[in-house]
Amino acid sequence: AEPAEIFQALDEAAADHIHTNDLVRDALRTPALPEEEEAERVNALPDQERHVLELWVHKAGHTIPQIAGKLGVKPSTVNTHIDRFCRKLGIKNRVDAVYLALRTGLMGRNGRRRR
Repeated sequence: AEPAEIFQALDEAAADHIHTNDLVRDALRTPALPEEEEAERVNALPDQERHVLELWVHKAGHTIPQIAGKLGVKPSTVNTHIDRFCRKLGIKNRVDAVYLALRTGLMGRNGRRRR
């Protein structure tokens, strides 16, 4: 699912509309850690992993090669960072990452990074 589709589905879910995207429905049903604990885990990520996470979940939906280009690293390095933060944060895919970013305040509902 593209990030724009994820945001639309989350908005629809929040408004009690039914959405048929299984990935989003599963992400919304996944039991979450308390938000404070999730936020602590996100904040504990090394700077490079956190930056990759921010770019990966951004509403523009940066691809792995785009993230690599922005950071001046190889796509395999970006994939390594994604694998590491997914394991550390207990997420399985981009949908989980977007939902986590919204819950923890890493990203606002408009898809932009919060500072």
